Amino acid sequence: MLLSRRARELSLSVLLFAVPVVLLYGNVGTPSSLNFVDRLVLRISSGLQQTMVAGVGVVVNVWDHHIWLRDLDPKNETLRHRNLELRENNEILKVWAAKGRERERELGFTITPPLRTFAADVVARGVSPFFQVLKIRLRDHGVRLKPGQAVAVPAGVVGRVQRVYGRYADVLALDDVQSRVEVVVRRTGSRGALRGKGRGGRLTGRVEYLSPRDEVRVGDLLVTSGMGGRYPRDLFVGRITNVSKRLKGRYQVVDVQAIVSAAQQTTVYLATTRPIRSEGSPPARPAKKRAAP
Repeated sequence: MLLSRRARELSLSVLLFAVPVVLLYGNVGTPSSLNFVDRLVLRISSGLQQTMVAGVGVVVNVWDHHIWLRDLDPKNETLRHRNLELRENNEILKVWAAKGRERERELGFTITPPLRTFAADVVARGVSPFFQVLKIRLRDHGVRLKPGQAVAVPAGVVGRVQRVYGRYADVLALDDVQSRVEVVVRRTGSRGALRGKGRGGRLTGRVEYLSPRDEVRVGDLLVTSGMGGRYPRDLFVGRITNVSKRLKGRYQVVDVQAIVSAAQQTTVYLATTRPIRSEGSPPARPAKKRAAP
């Protein structure tokens, strides 16, 4: 009984040792010279490799989708509930928005026309320290330039068109002494008017206040008010750098630093809330007044 057990162990050891040797011999042979044994060994080893790869893939798949992500189910459930709440809130907001639009129509509100912009290149700058003027050339051939149109960049106001000759125009910069812009203080809503002081983007002017709570402070942001029709509303103008202690009636005297430096611009945009008529389009005819019955 003892000998037979040892014989079995020895036979198993020889077999376990011989199988790798045979597999190794079959795999290291020259591919162009394979005999029957080599081909048989390669088929068996390929099947074993495929089985092992498939088994490892199953284990990795189970680990990734069932064991490693086992804590994500509660999170996914929470996200589902949150998504459902957001959808319900969105439906409620849609209903209120529809009611708001209906109420606006009943009250006769009009939609603010969108701000249209047309690109222009800065081709020259004024050299006189007394006049801050830019010369621009409109890129679009089908747009007509008009004196008084606002010129701006995304950061804020640059100035307004002063003279027009074809596709070219002179732009009076915001800090020119002849420039004037109606502004509003974004924080308080106080209105005022600013004039240029010359080179350097410096402006000065008066800002109206109605009560001590409306008094402006250093650092307040000024935007265009849209009054006067020269500039569209809510274009950035500058920040207050100094507030004078002397008062003139209901006004405060302030110094402002413009946000945009006209001297550093290479591309500007004509900004308007009114549609600009093309060269070939006929002028709009005024509406006829109907006689009262």
